[in-house]
Amino acid sequence: MSDQDTIRTVLASRLSLGTATPTHDVSEVDFLDQYVPEYGTMNPTPSAKPFYFTQIHNFANENAYLVSPALRAGLTEPIWSFERFGQSLTYLPDGRLILIAGEHEDFYDPDFWIYNDVTVISASGDITHYTYPRDIFPPTDFHTATLVGEDLWIIGSLGYKDARRFDQTQVLRLDLSDFSIHQVVTTGQNPGWIHGHEAAIVENDILITGATVEPGYRALPGSYALNLETLVWREIT
Repeated sequence: MSDQDTIRTVLASRLSLGTATPTHDVSEVDFLDQYVPEYGTMNPTPSAKPFYFTQIHNFANENAYLVSPALRAGLTEPIWSFERFGQSLTYLPDGRLILIAGEHEDFYDPDFWIYNDVTVISASGDITHYTYPRDIFPPTDFHTATLVGEDLWIIGSLGYKDARRFDQTQVLRLDLSDFSIHQVVTTGQNPGWIHGHEAAIVENDILITGATVEPGYRALPGSYALNLETLVWREIT
């Protein structure tokens, strides 16, 4: 089962419990007002667009494309979707699910978009959705999200080609108390522009293994650790 299939299965089970989020089709007026993906204006920006919620339910029920051919005709901008690759899913101890970002389709598709949002599914199946300014939370996919206390540490991204910084490793911190996102400045021997890796807590480090690094979509040899106190990277031989 792919990561996307796993997320779909988990969502279908959880959203069947919800009562506060719509599952009906949106009107043509709402669709035309809401279909284009948007960046937030605050950190975070709460979003309660019916079209977004309906698309989340549609994805969970194996129908990511709510939009009829008649509505799609003539559109030149991407349509917001929850069918994504490289999206992370984290279970919190209180029962909430946190889904972060991911990409929809490949670069040549008209609906291609790399997201920079956070979706929270409560234990009772209700949805809260946040968007962010692009300079606060860059469009991110194929990252990891590691729970450390009251924070999720978001490490790595494939991202848009023009946003990749090959001498850096993207590290962000999601504060679960208010869902603000903060960029983390690190030092030391970082692994570079990584994606598609695994992350685990080992004592006071986040250990990164199995990464792919850009440029060149190369397998990254070795493992790397980010110390959570000093914010210094080191290579593990």
